[in-house]
Amino acid sequence: MSFREVLHAGGFSVLEEAIREPAGLSPSSPAHEKLVELFTDYLFTGGMPEAVAVSAGNRSVSDAREVHRSIISTYQNDFSKYHTKISSEIILKVFNHVPLHLGEKVKYAHIVKDKPASIVREAIEALINARVLLPARHSSCTGVPLRVCSNENIFKLYFLDVGLALYQSGTKWSDLKESANYLIQKGNIAEQFTAQHLAYSSGGLEPPELYYWLREGKSTNAEVDFVINHCGTIMPIEIKAGAAGSLRSLFQFAAHSKINRVVRFDLNPPSQQQIHTSIQTAEGQKEVIRNHFVKIFLKIMKA
Repeated sequence: MSFREVLHAGGFSVLEEAIREPAGLSPSSPAHEKLVELFTDYLFTGGMPEAVAVSAGNRSVSDAREVHRSIISTYQNDFSKYHTKISSEIILKVFNHVPLHLGEKVKYAHIVKDKPASIVREAIEALINARVLLPARHSSCTGVPLRVCSNENIFKLYFLDVGLALYQSGTKWSDLKESANYLIQKGNIAEQFTAQHLAYSSGGLEPPELYYWLREGKSTNAEVDFVINHCGTIMPIEIKAGAAGSLRSLFQFAAHSKINRVVRFDLNPPSQQQIHTSIQTAEGQKEVIRNHFVKIFLKIMKA
């Protein structure tokens, strides 16, 4: 279940309608504050229907933990039942590794040190095909469709559900609810939330397809968390878990792709901003983002 579906199921249809509004129209301050609160609840509960039902029925998000425990145990127990050429031990290691390293560029040796990369990759592909893992593949983003200019060998991984991922990582409800800095320190949680919503923005009718942009340099790297094809136009999406953060990579991408509209997902109220800035390139100073810079909270799920 998406965040919007959970809002609707929980009796928050008015708030669900608020995030359908055009990006320039922000919800009222009380509505936005309530959305942030429910967003935090969703991160912990996730979107697995049984977990959502238990949480809503008992009015306690912590009750979803038992459901998470049961689902994870079922997956782990099932791995040993399938007799394939892929070791169930390797599959289990991949399954347990990804929630602790959400959104990190995959390096096979970091997952299993003493096995050939080809064996680890087979285990990853098996979990991707089962839609347990969601890959975001690097694309040079020189045009659409993005898959044409993607690199199958460079990718990062996300889990099927943010609630299950947080359970696997050992995150407690108090970590999210009581620590104001936790979401900022754990930006990959916000990435996971975004990844699963982008992956299933078509309602599950199409296989999940995620892309990101990466430029690796000798001294510094630039990376944009996600890039989508929006009505035939390349649109980068940068995820910030809190309300602030550097936009250097986003500006680098804008200069690289010669686009004038970008999206930032953060905890601020929705807004559109016009920004004039320039960056240093090999050709010298270059102006970027001549049009609108869109800073959006929860809007990316409206499609």
